[in-house]
Amino acid sequence: MRDHHTHVLGMNSGAWVNPRGLSWAHPIERIKTLIYLSASDITGLTRAGEQYADRLARLIHKPKSRCAGRISVEAA
Repeated sequence: MRDHHTHVLGMNSGAWVNPRGLSWAHPIERIKTLIYLSASDITGLTRAGEQYADRLARLIHKPKSRCAGRISVEAA
């Protein structure tokens, strides 16, 4: 039996992002956020949601991928 889960990112879509992760006033939170963005192939915050969804789709549809999943998009 295998259990998989996915973290979902939404920016500029009505989703809330903790401002501490976007501010150098909280350097540890900011560095963690930068690591998450880099690992998700996000190059700019204005298209973060779109870039994250694109990467997730590539991982799911990658040949010989160990990732199997279904993408469901719901409009707010």
